Amino acid sequence: MGQGAQMGAPDFAAWGMDDATAQFGMRLGQSAVAAGQDYVQKNVRRLQLFLVHSVQIIRSSVALYY
Repeated sequence: MGQGAQMGAPDFAAWGMDDATAQFGMRLGQSAVAAGQDYVQKNVRRLQLFLVHSVQIIRSSVALYY
């Protein structure tokens, strides 16, 4: 960071938002991120299970030929 730069809460008033609107937006954003993480977590697990199952099928098919 440059000289004199400070980390703090953003000035939402500069964008025409009051504190209540900013807090609502932050909560909405946090909720959306949490829902997205939950969705990804559930679907990554399903993808892992599918891939494990597919690899098992491929291995058993290959074993038939050798």
